[in-house]
Amino acid sequence: MTKQQPGKSKKSQISSLSFEEGIQQLEKLVQSVESGKLPLEESISSYEKGMELVSHLRNLLGGAEQRLKLLKQTTSAEEAE
Repeated sequence: MTKQQPGKSKKSQISSLSFEEGIQQLEKLVQSVESGKLPLEESISSYEKGMELVSHLRNLLGGAEQRLKLLKQTTSAEEAE
């Protein structure tokens, strides 16, 4: 888990996470919210951060999917030659 660095916003910290780090943080957030032990404001804040993580993870998956499609197209084109 990355520690908050001075001068770095939460969004820039999230955007620097790998897929695996993001999943790990999301799982921790879900566990803490589902425990029912957080105060309302912390639950809402955790939910907001979770949604930011989900967005980042979707972007990473989308990029990976595009890379795989490109690789498949390249491989198919090479096989056709």
